[in-house]
Amino acid sequence: PPCSDAAFCDQTVRVLRAALGSSLPGGIAGPLRFDDFFARSFWFDLRAIGSKHLLIEFTAEPDWNVSLSKLETEFTKVFNEIVQQGIPEKTITQIKKRFQGHLNDVLKRKNYRKNLLIDRVSNLSLITGSQLNGGLCEVSPRKRSTIC
Repeated sequence: PPCSDAAFCDQTVRVLRAALGSSLPGGIAGPLRFDDFFARSFWFDLRAIGSKHLLIEFTAEPDWNVSLSKLETEFTKVFNEIVQQGIPEKTITQIKKRFQGHLNDVLKRKNYRKNLLIDRVSNLSLITGSQLNGGLCEVSPRKRSTIC
């Protein structure tokens, strides 16, 4: 959904990117890499484009005896399942705790961009599962455009 606060939007996208790229429930690493061995390795990125759009990038190396088209099919299937089911609140909480620990460490350093970090810390507590999953619904196959 459209986002008006840049720091909040940035932090929301960071949490969503970390959750989706993880092996935690609601992430793609478990089903594609560790559970069913479709991808030997992968790179996943998610970036905000303005305040209304998300860019999703996925690059992967198929596992042994897995074709590129099979990997693409499985990624699409897994991603669509996550969009439909949402990311579990427990996963979101774990990701937020990881970020909070990192930000607390950075805040202890001198001459670091503290204003940005303070915004990130304060906005981190505002992010909810329903907001993340609402944003995830915005990239569902029915609402997205693909540019090749």
